[in-house]
Amino acid sequence: MGETYLIRETEKPVSFTPSGVVGYMRPMIEIALPGEKYRQARPAGLSRQKRRAMAGVERNQYTFRQDTAQGHIDGVLGEMVLSEVLGIPWTETLYTKGEADVGGFEARLRTRHWYELIILPDDKEDRLFFHITKEPGDPYFRVYGCISGS
Repeated sequence: MGETYLIRETEKPVSFTPSGVVGYMRPMIEIALPGEKYRQARPAGLSRQKRRAMAGVERNQYTFRQDTAQGHIDGVLGEMVLSEVLGIPWTETLYTKGEADVGGFEARLRTRHWYELIILPDDKEDRLFFHITKEPGDPYFRVYGCISGS
């Protein structure tokens, strides 16, 4: 049986081709991932957390709070959402600073819909950063769009 994705489009489609990217993006998309994706994200996130702990990393570079396993699991889920929206297969990788998340793009997941997209001074200028949010208890992730790092 194939996976089922629930997608709600909240706006009419608009053309979108930044930096030569072929495709389109709606002003906001809501998507709920199937349970299998959550089961897949947990070990991937835990593996990333373990690797960062072994390297001595204690703070999350985006929230400046304690670097946690849940933060890495959420990051993996954000990558999975972006891969579904863009139609790019997600593959499990160990996080390496500077590597793109999905197909050369960056997924930035925040845990409140009113949180802003964070772009850091050392982020690569040639990347597109996608703003994704998901609140606890809400089955839907929101993909708002993206911005160039330059």
